[in-house]
Amino acid sequence: MTDSFFSLTRFFHQEDKSFPCWLGGRFYPLSTSRFELRSQGLSLLCHTQLDIKAHSGDWVAVKINPFKKGEAVVVDCKILSVCKKTFKKNESYVSVAKDWSDFLDLVRSFFKSKGLACVETPSLVKCPGTEPHLIPFETEIKLDGKKEKLFLPTSPEMHLKKLLCQDWTDFFEIKKCFRNGELSSIHEPEFFMLEWYRSFFSLEDLIQDVFDFFTFLSQQSFFKGNPFTFKEYSVKDLFLKFLDFSLTPETTREELLSLAQKKDLIFLKNDTWEDLFHLLFLNCIEKELEFNQATVIRDYPPSLRAYARLNSRGWADRFELYLRGFELANAFYEVIDKEEQKKIFQQHLKNRKDAVSYDEDLLECMSQGMPPCSGIAVGLDRLFLSLSQRTHLSEIRPFPYKK
Repeated sequence: MTDSFFSLTRFFHQEDKSFPCWLGGRFYPLSTSRFELRSQGLSLLCHTQLDIKAHSGDWVAVKINPFKKGEAVVVDCKILSVCKKTFKKNESYVSVAKDWSDFLDLVRSFFKSKGLACVETPSLVKCPGTEPHLIPFETEIKLDGKKEKLFLPTSPEMHLKKLLCQDWTDFFEIKKCFRNGELSSIHEPEFFMLEWYRSFFSLEDLIQDVFDFFTFLSQQSFFKGNPFTFKEYSVKDLFLKFLDFSLTPETTREELLSLAQKKDLIFLKNDTWEDLFHLLFLNCIEKELEFNQATVIRDYPPSLRAYARLNSRGWADRFELYLRGFELANAFYEVIDKEEQKKIFQQHLKNRKDAVSYDEDLLECMSQGMPPCSGIAVGLDRLFLSLSQRTHLSEIRPFPYKK
């Protein structure tokens, strides 16, 4: 074919459209004189008196006259590629692809408008993160003739904190991360993580950041349902409200065990304090959170501090955020002292059985000085599901995992 032609995407983004012109896309018949041309989430309703020898799904190029309101009159047609129907498309993704692409663009534009720099960290790392419940994927490389173990990151956190020690203060990254674990409607081994850090920023400031971000996204075309409200609780508040139990930083395993028995929950004899806490939280609290309310939960028990500092009341200075049934975000007022961070790493490694070691380079960077800061990680896939009222990650994947 010698004529030049546009994809629908290029055509709709071209300001100076000259007619007649050729457009390429997939052919979907509606009647003997009407069909849709589709590509990359866009469609054009075509009217024609031509006898087009194409089948549903074939790639065609059509020459059109000027059109109005998404409709065009076809004056010629050429078949470019015949559909063999050997590959089943993910139809749910076809309908959501443009929204997902726009969503990622809007996330970037929001943070750039707030003055945060967009940064990039490695995808093969020596330390993928040390938290015991996060299981990484690992590989090996040859370096100077020797094998060295590397991992796919469970989060970009280690390298982003190194930037904080190198005079960066406000930045974000959208990163493909990997965790080797559960496969379900809201869990997959690879996913998009949004992480941002703000120096000289309290958790209260960070909660306002989240509120501004979510409000911005709720004003976009992909947002479905009624507007949501924000509500803030401490973990202690929730245990008192839903379990009638006064949780303290000194609460013992035996007390949680007694509470689990009282609530007729099934537990194992060797369950740890953390196991019992999560058993109670998931079964008696999480499911009670209001569906259309963005719920900020802060002041976690000290053994669940992850990388957060302990505040003056003895709680971990962190929060998580839930919306429409999903846990979406995890935020810390960060530890900035090298020795305290090293103790946290060492405690994590006691509960791991794999080859992960802590990040010595980060500790070296921290010895040069790290500014007071807050940081947050948001699962973008889950956030998009929640805002668009979808329920399964396969709906936003061109190549979903088989269950």
